[in-house]
Amino acid sequence: MPPRRRTLSLILFLAATFYLFYHLPARPPPTPSPRTTVHEETIDEAYKYFGFTRGISIFQPDNYTKHLVLPCTPQDDISWLSALPPWLKLTPKVYHVPTTSSSTLPPGALTVPKNKGNEAMTYLTYLINHYDTLPDLVVFTHASNIAWHNNDMHMLSTALMLRELNYHRAARLGFMNLRCHWDPGCPSWIKPHNSRYTPDKGEEMYFHREFRKLFPGVRLPETLASACCAQFVVARDRIRGNTREEYVQWREWLLHTDLVDRYSGRIMEYLWHYMFSDRDNRTTTVCPSEYACYCDGYGMCFGSEETYRKHLATGKDAADIEKQLKQYVEEGPKKGENREDREDILRQMRKRIEEAQQVLMKEIDIARERGRDAEVRRSEVSVDEFTEMKNK
Repeated sequence: MPPRRRTLSLILFLAATFYLFYHLPARPPPTPSPRTTVHEETIDEAYKYFGFTRGISIFQPDNYTKHLVLPCTPQDDISWLSALPPWLKLTPKVYHVPTTSSSTLPPGALTVPKNKGNEAMTYLTYLINHYDTLPDLVVFTHASNIAWHNNDMHMLSTALMLRELNYHRAARLGFMNLRCHWDPGCPSWIKPHNSRYTPDKGEEMYFHREFRKLFPGVRLPETLASACCAQFVVARDRIRGNTREEYVQWREWLLHTDLVDRYSGRIMEYLWHYMFSDRDNRTTTVCPSEYACYCDGYGMCFGSEETYRKHLATGKDAADIEKQLKQYVEEGPKKGENREDREDILRQMRKRIEEAQQVLMKEIDIARERGRDAEVRRSEVSVDEFTEMKNK
């Protein structure tokens, strides 16, 4: 997807400050540094060591076995995988994707037949290779930890999302998008019958032709919609709702299509939720409310949709100020501008950003504290959205 980062994105002023846990522990941590995982063998140890801080899941422990599937080129940095603690029971399945014919692979490395179709080639290859040995849940992500399409409330961090995710919800739904925000992808994104070029979704004009190749004899949907960007969790039974041979056929399509990667990859991006739905009644739209996604999906419950929207507005205002500050600094002093006045303007802008940051952090802390209570979560989302934690 193109880098259409939401102006809300807190990364503008948070990423440089926070890496793994993003909040300081509730009390001074003992030695060694809290960035190590030595005290995270179990969720109880993590709570005892860190207190209730970012990256400590309210939905753990669970008994689900899990694989984490991601593509990795020689240029990718996947060191963030070390931030995933043992209590997640999340086994990485890293597929090394060569970028040149001379690329060398580590001995015994998982790989793909061809670097084509972006992450879709890795996902399909995993499904083919592991079809008979699947865990309870499979998490599919990109290689980057920080990405514009990750959740704003998680500081755009994949590691933080995976640490705080409600895997019980993923198991109940069968398919769960890691991204909560609708834009882009929801509530009505791809119109497969459209054969004209549309900015920001050039793949749409090819859907009517390629869909028939992927699903011969199946009626072309009117709409396909799910939050971008091909990062999700799937339950084993949903994967096996399709045959291994079908995954082979879909990969053959990817290998031989004449579409460029950005289009073939995006066609798959907006078909994953469709592929993993009931084959006799395929789901064309998976767009849970952002509020329910954060509350039941990650344990951040803001009290009401209105409060959540106000939080987003505060983040947008802070990001706008950050943008203005950056522009003001880059432009440099104007002719005749008083130096002291300029410094005062810079101080005021930085102060407003810092104040907004503190407000945002406090609101997220409160939302996470509320989300710890199952009855609060039950009261704040619809019956269909609430997940009982039965697998504990």
